Amino acid sequence: MKTAIYNGKLITPAEVLENKVLVLENDRIIDILAEDVIDLGQYDEKIDAHGRYVCPGFIDTHSDKIEQIIQPRPTSVMDFEMGLKEIERQLINQGITTIYHSISLYQDDYFGASELRYKKNVLKLAELINNIHERHHLIHHRLHLRIEIDNLEAFDIVSKCSCTVRKQATENKR
Repeated sequence: MKTAIYNGKLITPAEVLENKVLVLENDRIIDILAEDVIDLGQYDEKIDAHGRYVCPGFIDTHSDKIEQIIQPRPTSVMDFEMGLKEIERQLINQGITTIYHSISLYQDDYFGASELRYKKNVLKLAELINNIHERHHLIHHRLHLRIEIDNLEAFDIVSKCSCTVRKQATENKR
């Protein structure tokens, strides 16, 4: 599906472009064309930006927000999927379209106990993030596991997470 976004100010790494049309195919930018030479009728979807700014989505490469949402207090743990939906609601309004949820895998509680950092919950979150792409969601979720040098068990967790991701990727290719 081809989409044309017109009548906007396109933000590029070098400048802000006006009187241009941003052309997308599916979810990828494929061209930027002059508004005065383009026939909008050839596009499946036409979006009038009404003179507003248009830019690609931002990627948050390291966020601890998931822990704050899922475990807002030391003794309370919220539903993981509800936590991801809440993060989506907050971040999409800030222009963030991809987030890397960063989880530290410590051996002990020196830096503070967190239910989310326990093996069963890390695996549960990894599986949820891996499978959420099959359902409707507002942003892309990724998992960034930080393995601390003192935690040898973490290698087992990462191995299980990697196997789940590889299995899902293989199934999606079929």
